[in-house]
Amino acid sequence: MTVCAYDPLEESFTNLNGDGEKIYQCVTAQECVDKSDIVAIMHPDKSLATLDVSKVSVVDYWGMTNAN
Repeated sequence: MTVCAYDPLEESFTNLNGDGEKIYQCVTAQECVDKSDIVAIMHPDKSLATLDVSKVSVVDYWGMTNAN
């Protein structure tokens, strides 16, 4: 299993408790969606509302996407 992650704050990836080699750091949020089967929206950033999540399962507690 590969974990893909996106965060615009570079420092989010500096301390991953030794698990950094298990996490693929995506350059954009859409890249992260495109490389994933399941997406979890962890922050209410309005820029996430434009993501194309039509081909993945989404956990979106913030209601940022148009996922069903």
